[in-house]
Amino acid sequence: MKTYTALSSDQSVITYQDRKRPLWLISMMFPFCLPMIGLGLFSLTQAEWTLIVPLIIAYGLIPLLDGWIGEDLNNPPEEVVPQLEADRYYATISHLTVPLHVVTLCVCAWFATSQSLSAFGVAMIAIVCGLANGFAINTAHELGHKYGDPLSQNFAKLALAVPFYGHFTIEHNR
Repeated sequence: MKTYTALSSDQSVITYQDRKRPLWLISMMFPFCLPMIGLGLFSLTQAEWTLIVPLIIAYGLIPLLDGWIGEDLNNPPEEVVPQLEADRYYATISHLTVPLHVVTLCVCAWFATSQSLSAFGVAMIAIVCGLANGFAINTAHELGHKYGDPLSQNFAKLALAVPFYGHFTIEHNR
């Protein structure tokens, strides 16, 4: 756990600990792992219905867990936000997520074309891949806005290429 400190407007010391810091790594793996669950289950069982399991997780299990866990009241105070934005840990996670989006797209495309699937099976892979790689827009948004360096800008463009949303850079960021 990392502790951030800042002064409030009345000059009192504010401390904030990001207790979820290690858990942010899970967000990096989500776009890759979600589709792989369906592909892995299909590989084990050859049952096409298993390709919808990631959708059940995304639209069923995760909302149930969200409701059960409840609201997160551990938001950082505004005074430490600049320190969080400057922390390379969070930027590194965003950068490392981009190749996972590309790999997910390639693996899903390869899997859909290399298996004997019905139209239902191909559609499920496309929908699940689209769901997972739709998050590339969020990744690119963070990279495009928070970090002005050329590497981050190029990573944002690459992330936006995955869901075929490259025009976002022109329309939104500029």
